[in-house]
Order: sequence, then C-alpha cells, then structure tokens
Amino acid sequence: MRSPRRKAETGKVAAMKLNGMRAIAGGRMAIVATIKTVPGKRDEYLAFLKAHGKRCLATEPGTLQFEILVPHEEADTVMLYEVYASPEAFQTHWNGTSIQQMKQEAAGLQVSLKGVRCNLVE
Repeated sequence: MRSPRRKAETGKVAAMKLNGMRAIAGGRMAIVATIKTVPGKRDEYLAFLKAHGKRCLATEPGTLQFEILVPHEEADTVMLYEVYASPEAFQTHWNGTSIQQMKQEAAGLQVSLKGVRCNLVE
C-alpha cells in the first residue's frame, strides 16, 4: 500500500489520495465526540451545550458546523459532530472563551468526554 501523497492544485486546497477518495489536507477537519453526563442530567447539560454551540457558530469564524446528537438508546449520552476550517481553527475553539464558559456552567454535569479527530473526504 502506498503512503498518501500531497497533490498541489492551483486555486484549491492540497489533497491526499486515500484508496480512491480525496481527504482535504491542511483544510477542514471534523470532530466526532461522545459525552457521558451524570445520570438524569442530560437535559440540563444540553441547555448549556446548545448555548455553547450557538456562541461558537456566531463568534468563531473557523467553526463551520456544530451539531448535537442525542442517541435513542443511551439516556445519559450526547454526541457532537463539529466541522472546523482547519486544525488551527479547532485549537482556537478548544482554547476559546465559549468552551471555558461551557465548562463553568456545566460543572458537575459531565462524566466523560471522548473526541475523535477526522479528515473530511470529498
């Protein structure tokens, strides 16, 4: 199996070829996160998370998408699908004021957070 190679494209983002698919390199990235809340506190947590998502989309130009998912079968779980313009935009988000506010407001409501960084494939 050949390693991914960068391909320069005039006026476009460089891309990596992965088994016939093209992943955007140095461009957009996604986070898929799973959050476990304290039993019975998911709705309270969601109120803070929704406000956080709205703030991010309004004040962080590099935050392109912030979707909150609620699994049918897991009463104390929340999932997130987030898209950022670049890895740097994600770092800005992660170190930003909105996430700090969210952590303060939701203190004691979150049990765990696991996130996976993903490349977007076109």
